[in-house]
Amino acid sequence: MNRRKDWCEKTSTTLARSYDLIRFEKLNIKNMTRSARGTLAEPGRNVAQKRGLNRGILAQGWGLLRQRTADKAPGRVEDVPAPYTSLRCSACWGHLPRP
Repeated sequence: MNRRKDWCEKTSTTLARSYDLIRFEKLNIKNMTRSARGTLAEPGRNVAQKRGLNRGILAQGWGLLRQRTADKAPGRVEDVPAPYTSLRCSACWGHLPRP
């Protein structure tokens, strides 16, 4: 936990000092890490794999990094919609041609 916090603090400081505008994908981490257990009537599938994925997502500290960066660079942090971000040009936000 302390390593993650330390990494987030150092990274957010570097981002705040190095860039005029910082954009983060608007990810709904709470929904991404929902349980796959299901119910007694309809048990979930691949529960162990989902549990491992959830642990990995939460261990990265995405939310903490976003929060600390916004604290250190007020007014310079923006959220961008997550869908299709890999298909958009980061400079002009136009759609890139598909290969």
